[in-house]
Amino acid sequence: MTGQTSTEQYERMAQLYMKEKRYPEAIAVYRQLIRMKPDMDSFVLCLAWALKDNGEVEEAVAQFEKLFEKELARRLFTGFAFDELVRLYRETKQHDRLVGVCERAVAVQTKDVHLRHTLGDAYLRAGRHGDALAVFEALAAEEPDSSVFHASVGGALIAAGRYDDAEAAYRRAVENDFPGKEGMFLNRMGQAYMAAGAYERAESAFRRAAAASPEEAVFRCDLGDALVMLGRVEQAFGAYGEAVGVNPAFEASYYNRLGNRLIKENRAPEAVEAFRRAGAADPANAFYRLSLAEALTACGRTGEAKAVLDSLRSPEAEP
Repeated sequence: MTGQTSTEQYERMAQLYMKEKRYPEAIAVYRQLIRMKPDMDSFVLCLAWALKDNGEVEEAVAQFEKLFEKELARRLFTGFAFDELVRLYRETKQHDRLVGVCERAVAVQTKDVHLRHTLGDAYLRAGRHGDALAVFEALAAEEPDSSVFHASVGGALIAAGRYDDAEAAYRRAVENDFPGKEGMFLNRMGQAYMAAGAYERAESAFRRAAAASPEEAVFRCDLGDALVMLGRVEQAFGAYGEAVGVNPAFEASYYNRLGNRLIKENRAPEAVEAFRRAGAADPANAFYRLSLAEALTACGRTGEAKAVLDSLRSPEAEP
């Protein structure tokens, strides 16, 4: 058996283990492949993915870091390990490490607008609003026709509390883009206001987004979320009902989303109604009934919750 044949067999074995989600076995095989072919970066990348899927996040990061160091040294920046590190640090909210890896990439690839934009986003997530704004404003100055960069400036301005300036930045984003994109940018502005806790401004932005893009049902769901945060739950149900009217096929998932939002805001009694509607729209989905039972329990309605849980065991006894 040749070394090449042996390597191919190990690769197939590792791929099979990954497909079957047998991550410890896949990790062992990829470690063996690396010993056999230490210069094959693809094996290190696969090992890192297997480690991540197995919950060994820090060890996965260590492997991605090895590859990232190599990427920084190359004239052509491939960015495979960089992208994985960015994704991991965002998922785990390790904002300082996210900033660090982005700064190192930009220090080597100073002209890469994608990397610089990712750095600006990292600053924003880390609460370094001034640094984020400086990055985004520089990008918008270099490419004044880029709606994305103007919208990013707007998001940083909202995070910094400069709302009127942010509105102007989003207007520039809308003006620079193709017709029909106004709703998308208005919705992004609404999301930024939500993150900043400026719920009345978020409501206004979402209403404008829905008016500009009446075919986008999710914009009405976003409006409903803002109304929940403002304590106007009845209107929130109305907004979600409008979303269902636009896209009836997603009725169950929309009301489930509303229920989860209400639970998050400690409004279990109203969440009960949302989960009931979700379950009625999709009776076969047991998760909606489980959520309903949890909401009923949170309200102290344990008897009703028990009946719902019993129905999960005996579908014919559905309440």
